[in-house]
Amino acid sequence: MDHASTWLLVAVIVLVLVPLMAAMAGQIAVGADYHPAGDLADIELHTRDIGHHPVELGQYSRGTWSHPGPALFYAVALPYRLSGSRSIGTNLGALWINGLSVAGILLLVHRRGGRAALWVTAVSLAVLLRGFGPGFLIEPWNPSVTVLPFGLFLFLVWELACGSAWAIPMAAVVGSFCVQTHVGYVPLVLPLLGLGVAWAGRSARAAVILPLIATVGLLSVLWRPPLVEEIRTDPGNLTSIVDYFRHSHEPRHSLGDGYADLAVQLSAAPEWVTGHLHLTPFTVEPDVATGAPIPVLALPVLAAAVFWWRQRRFTPLRLLAVAAASTALGVVAVAQVRGPLYHYRLGWTRVVAMATAVGAAWALWTAVVEREPRAERRVLVPLCAVALVLTAATGVPRFARADPPLAGFSHDLAALAPRLLAQLPLGDGAVIFRCDGDEGCIYLAGFVLWFERMGIDALVENPLGVVASGAPHRVFRGGPVRAVLHVSIDAPFFVRAQAPDTTVLASLGQAPTRERARLAAQILALDADYRAGRLGAKDHLFARTALSTKMGAGVGVLLEPLRA
Repeated sequence: MDHASTWLLVAVIVLVLVPLMAAMAGQIAVGADYHPAGDLADIELHTRDIGHHPVELGQYSRGTWSHPGPALFYAVALPYRLSGSRSIGTNLGALWINGLSVAGILLLVHRRGGRAALWVTAVSLAVLLRGFGPGFLIEPWNPSVTVLPFGLFLFLVWELACGSAWAIPMAAVVGSFCVQTHVGYVPLVLPLLGLGVAWAGRSARAAVILPLIATVGLLSVLWRPPLVEEIRTDPGNLTSIVDYFRHSHEPRHSLGDGYADLAVQLSAAPEWVTGHLHLTPFTVEPDVATGAPIPVLALPVLAAAVFWWRQRRFTPLRLLAVAAASTALGVVAVAQVRGPLYHYRLGWTRVVAMATAVGAAWALWTAVVEREPRAERRVLVPLCAVALVLTAATGVPRFARADPPLAGFSHDLAALAPRLLAQLPLGDGAVIFRCDGDEGCIYLAGFVLWFERMGIDALVENPLGVVASGAPHRVFRGGPVRAVLHVSIDAPFFVRAQAPDTTVLASLGQAPTRERARLAAQILALDADYRAGRLGAKDHLFARTALSTKMGAGVGVLLEPLRA
């Protein structure tokens, strides 16, 4: 690589990463004022455990299992410690992971495709980052923080397809990060990695021996924690994951659903370009009720494939082949999802479409230059440079001002936790936390983290839920108890607040009254009728909304009586 190419590569990487740098500066400015809740607090708790307790499992998912491994916690540990173990350190860790992924993609593309491919990919990545928005890229939540690494994995598979055997260990490491952090990547990563290894070994089988040995060594280190847990525990977490997908009663999705979710990324208004999500009302699932959109952009992709084939240019053709294989596997992967198909699980569909677009745009660039060689220097490069500069410049304010994830919960915790600590009964022993519903448990995780920072022994009773999964030292096993605290919101909060011998230690929103408790009881009865099938979804929604409007919203922490 000559000096001009080196400086071009550095300049392009910096331009693409400028918004991420602005986001990093914005998060550092937030500093100690940020207090994570829910899964984000859980991620920080597990990251804090590194070096103090065994960290063997991934983020808690559901039921009796967690995601396969702890790679995420180890990946954000360094930025977290460098930040002084402040909560914002995990957000900086997410930016670190995303920035390395983007830089890795650009390095690989420049290595294989030269200047034209570099410019096309840089603009495509800038558009992709703009579509995701700043909140997505600073979030260490496992469905979000795996998306760009999966994009890097795709380009590493392309590198394998081009015959680079030493990309095997790199692809295995990045793929392991995706799989350990979110189990939904298993049906994507494993077949693609196998395909890439077979591709790399096709021309020179002897050349893959040393890379494969290195890969085995790396995988033995990366997968040791979950395998040790699997052997030591009965049933192990990996067994529980397999049992869930084999025997769960939650409905699967269809191949048609998978096709629709991939087709929208190649439609006339692809989500990865516009950033607009097409979701069904009252849910966060993709709207496929009206049928799959027509993937009109598949036509120029096919034209690009024909162009590269006629040119006998197999390097870009292999990129399109990897994207096509990813798309086909993606349809199957979506069909394997159990339960609601939440949109936040599908960010990877955007990077698959982006990789597809790179192969097509690269063909267009090449065709234009072949017809008019001066167009590259006079038109194409300046256009891409201006697009990158404008994207970077307009992205800086948005990314610098981005609120941390779950900022509303952070503000609530900052208001509630000091009051709670001030009202906490004196004495020795553990503080046991309980919670109601999803949002109550989101607050619970934040309180447990806050109390741990204060040196208070905060425990829970469920060994398989949020906070405790993979962290048995946070489970109450008996002994002296200082207080039992119940975190509750809205209807359950107003009902519980009227129970005898229960004291509200801290609350926000509407104050609990007998009238609100009466309305809350009616809401809980409606919910029970809906779950039992005695009430339709529409009637349930309208009746619940009317009662909720009268009742108002509230969140509180209640002191429960100690049982002998």
